[in-house]
Amino acid sequence: MKSFILAGLFSGAFSFSALAAEHLAEANGTAIKSHVEFLADDLLEGRETGTRGYAIAARYVASQFATAGLAPGGHAGSFLQNVPFRSTQIEPDSAEFALVGPADAESYKFGEDFVVFPSRHASSTDASAVAMYAGFGIVAPHLGIDDYAGLNVTGKFVFVLAGGPTFLPGDEGAHFANVRLKQEVAAARGAIGLVTLQTPTNEKVFRFAQSVQSLQSRSLAWLDAAGKPHGGSTAVAYAATLSITGAEKFLARAGLKLADLIARAEQKLPPLSLGIEAKVRIARKSRFQDAASPNVVGMVEGADAMLRHEYVVVTAHLDHLGIAQGKTGDNIHNGALDNATGVAVITEAARLIAGLPSRPKRSILFVALTGEEAGLLGSEYFVNRSQAAGLTLVANINIDMPALLYDFRDICAFGAEHSSLGELVATVARSRNIPVSPDPKPERRRFTRSDQYSFVKAGIPAAFLNTGVHAIGEDGAGQKARDDFELKHYHRVTDDTSVPINYDAAARFAALSAAVAIEIANAPAHPQWKVGNFFGDTFGKGAASSGEAKSRRAFALESD
Repeated sequence: MKSFILAGLFSGAFSFSALAAEHLAEANGTAIKSHVEFLADDLLEGRETGTRGYAIAARYVASQFATAGLAPGGHAGSFLQNVPFRSTQIEPDSAEFALVGPADAESYKFGEDFVVFPSRHASSTDASAVAMYAGFGIVAPHLGIDDYAGLNVTGKFVFVLAGGPTFLPGDEGAHFANVRLKQEVAAARGAIGLVTLQTPTNEKVFRFAQSVQSLQSRSLAWLDAAGKPHGGSTAVAYAATLSITGAEKFLARAGLKLADLIARAEQKLPPLSLGIEAKVRIARKSRFQDAASPNVVGMVEGADAMLRHEYVVVTAHLDHLGIAQGKTGDNIHNGALDNATGVAVITEAARLIAGLPSRPKRSILFVALTGEEAGLLGSEYFVNRSQAAGLTLVANINIDMPALLYDFRDICAFGAEHSSLGELVATVARSRNIPVSPDPKPERRRFTRSDQYSFVKAGIPAAFLNTGVHAIGEDGAGQKARDDFELKHYHRVTDDTSVPINYDAAARFAALSAAVAIEIANAPAHPQWKVGNFFGDTFGKGAASSGEAKSRRAFALESD
């Protein structure tokens, strides 16, 4: 099969001209392969945010945007939007978790029983406080849930179960399971720290070992104009996680079992009192410094005099995990599928759209983001700066680790069902005889785990576009390939160019992604949240994307 996608795939009813469809049909799989092979090369040392390898990757993407004919959208006429960060790291052997009281000689081992996340404000911190238990730590009055009802947690450490209850499935459940939200809820009630108790269910999705591994590298937060850190574990002064073993050890002190707490929370019963008279002590030493790492921003300006100041944003994260500390042999997290493929796809989509015979009505921004692996930080910064500048962002399409391991015959659009983006994506897919399938594994909480969620929290309709699980010509092959990758290669050093990426499928996906962006850019009205939708009601009111009265400003993201 050729690396060029046949124009026949674009047959059927569609909103833009046959000439535009024919142009998009020229998506080039060989070009995508070249991008992936460069971005996933050992030379870039895993593209960790703030490193020289990431800087090389950003310069490469900027050069590709320039070659494609995009206008620069970064600082001082460049393609680079520099993101200021505070980098923090735990001092080796300094982290402590203990019960303070008579006969409390039980020890907790860092990396086995617990992890404590570093401070972004002080080099040495040490606090002892009463422990309070608050179920899953969820407050959702519209669902009849308030795990803090009757609790006074001011000045205390709050212990909560990781993840969320099974009776809150889907994207809304993922929202309430988010640990950052739980930290914000605890902080708003006066708690000085949040300790998460790992559960067997959450272990299947977010392994405790991943938290241990992440602490071997730096923890990051982006800085606002006043130098205040945002993102990551910043809402409470102390954030920690107990492994399943550590949680059982801690709960045994109160005569409780983890399984019983989980069962009670699943039945919506009020949280039990821990009844532990001894205080909990959490201490650690942190070292921190300020750093910087750029987003890469390019633009195809819209053709319509009124609508060109509305912006469709197409994103993919450029960063990955860098060098595995303490590992001999191959120790580079090359991140070929995660997410060199996503960046390569949006780079090819940008080339296709920039070369159209006529430009779309709205402007389209293409952004390769920093800091996704560190907590969606580059996308948070981009959205924050865009809205502070008064720009009208109307939609986000995010591409993250597309499963380009097989010739896909369906797609997924995580989160599109919450807004009119669902119908727009379906229109594009239908024109190619490609069905849109539901999330095959909602328990993985994808909608809240990648950069589109930064846009959602700012009130902007967004979708995470990915290939579906069905492969052409072989039932079950797609899901098998996905499962095999996640088991053997996801966030491992083996996610490199030896992974069998299907570049013909990548070209099809790039053309489809470009078509989705064009469909949004040319639609009579920009995307809207569905009436009564949780995310629209929670985040959408007053956002730049939904306020028709807001002035629409020419693109100016950064000034000198």
